[in-house]
Amino acid sequence: AGAEKEVQPMGSPIVKKATLEALEDGELRVVATLEDIDHPQKPTSLKASIIVPMSLHDKPVGILKFYYRSEKKIDETQRAMAEGLGNLLSMQLSLAELDAQRELATRMELRALQAQINPHFLFNTINTIASLIRTNPGRARVMLREFAVFYRRTLEGSQDLITLEQEYLQTLRYLGFEIARFGEERI
Repeated sequence: AGAEKEVQPMGSPIVKKATLEALEDGELRVVATLEDIDHPQKPTSLKASIIVPMSLHDKPVGILKFYYRSEKKIDETQRAMAEGLGNLLSMQLSLAELDAQRELATRMELRALQAQINPHFLFNTINTIASLIRTNPGRARVMLREFAVFYRRTLEGSQDLITLEQEYLQTLRYLGFEIARFGEERI
């Protein structure tokens, strides 16, 4: 964005040596030569720039460039603001990655817990339904249907977040299985 944005559009390939070097070593640069600024196919009145690397884990991953019509426009304030913005964006990249890692860790922990609990729950519920087939076939049929719904919802909801209502209904189903297994007085 800014004056002559068509000369160096955002996301365009890096072709300037100073930019590549900044991306490689992670050092801020102020450049004021035609070789570092001018685009061969699109002449420009821009004569200087501040090149600010953005980093993630102390490794440069992107570049911010601030262009000026004159090198005289670049003072310590301009330089400090550009560097500050680069640091702020680098911090935001780090925070976004941290959030993504935290979310992944939470999902993995949940899956690990599900893997531990599900087999026991599955076998206990099947055994409870099997014993009800002899003593209360009608209740066994209802529990079997509820069990099918419970597992279908569990598998459907394992990838995404579910609503509070869905969680409530699943909890009621689970409670119904536990009551059938242990009796209402023990729950």
